[in-house]
Amino acid sequence: NDEILSHVWDKNKLASSSQRLWQVMKELKRKLSLLGITDDFITRVDSSGYYIDFRMVKKLYCNVLPGD
Repeated sequence: NDEILSHVWDKNKLASSSQRLWQVMKELKRKLSLLGITDDFITRVDSSGYYIDFRMVKKLYCNVLPGD
């Protein structure tokens, strides 16, 4: 949690709190559910933060430049 709060809120000079992180993650999960993404895509891990199930991540777009 501390790393997320530091890199997302504090680095952008925003007030951070565990409560705010919980609210944002809850809203993110709600919006993802509207796209058909299951609730277990993002899981809260006690005392550690959050876990994203990368088995559920799919590449939607890839731009390959000529010569790459």
